Amino acid sequence: MKKIFVVDIGGTNSRFALFEVHTQFSMSLINSIWLKTGDAGSFEELIKQQVVSCPGLIMSDCDAWVVAVPGPVLDEKRAEMVNVAWAIDIGQLKKRFHLPIYFINDFMAQGYGCLTQATSDQIKIKDGKSCTPCDIAVVGAGTGLGHCYLKYDGSGGYIPIPAEAGQIPYPFINQGELDFRAFILKKMNIPYPTGDTVVSGPGLALLHNFLTGEDLAPDQVARKITPGNDTTKWFARFYARSCRNYCLTKLSSAGMLFIAGGLAGNYPFLVNNDTFRNEFVTSTLKSPFLDRLPIYLNTKENNGLWGAALYGFLHL
Repeated sequence: MKKIFVVDIGGTNSRFALFEVHTQFSMSLINSIWLKTGDAGSFEELIKQQVVSCPGLIMSDCDAWVVAVPGPVLDEKRAEMVNVAWAIDIGQLKKRFHLPIYFINDFMAQGYGCLTQATSDQIKIKDGKSCTPCDIAVVGAGTGLGHCYLKYDGSGGYIPIPAEAGQIPYPFINQGELDFRAFILKKMNIPYPTGDTVVSGPGLALLHNFLTGEDLAPDQVARKITPGNDTTKWFARFYARSCRNYCLTKLSSAGMLFIAGGLAGNYPFLVNNDTFRNEFVTSTLKSPFLDRLPIYLNTKENNGLWGAALYGFLHL
């Protein structure tokens, strides 16, 4: 049995947890806490808040740390993050705590989480051809839009390949959507909208503002809209298009898609609808292939914690 201390840093929330891990399929969450990322001016300050807020969550009582960050981990010195105002000095952290510390992309953690019991409450969004084990694409909208690809290695394991596909310019395809693009450019004063801009909590708020004139926060929009209104239909179409394009990029044979991230997990109707399903399979040449891909929604917002714990266990 190994004890793994994990931190999953998000643009909105940062989650801390301690796990006991026996095997990939035998993991126990011992203790956890959520904190607002923006309430801390640095990672060190965030750690201090965790110690004060949850003294029972002891970070030294473990065999390894795993820190999942929203952005690429480029080297062993610093982790620069998307949608987070500060960076992490990895070298200083490793000097302070004398145990293995692993830094991984947050959607690598989401990918690993899809291999754990965190998927026990998953919702099937679309039927498809059963293909376990197989390659898995993972896409999730929260403060930004995250991606990961799990390549099956043929021997019972997976090779995780995170991506920064949320930074790719978003494809709009008709005049109404191009009008929304122009609205975004004027509202945000940016050179072009990306997946992060459109398929995210802030993107949902922008879309609702464009369609209704109401300028609300993302959580206010999500609580106000209904499964059948225009904001939901447009957003479902945009979300499905991002998922479809990522699957076409990564899944050249049989596979499946997991939708992760806080937005759809909290509001499943954003993706569990016919608008999403129809847009996902829309393709000039590849509709039959897309139709074979099953889609699941992981409703657990702590999926990344479970995935980070599994990563630490497998790499000790």
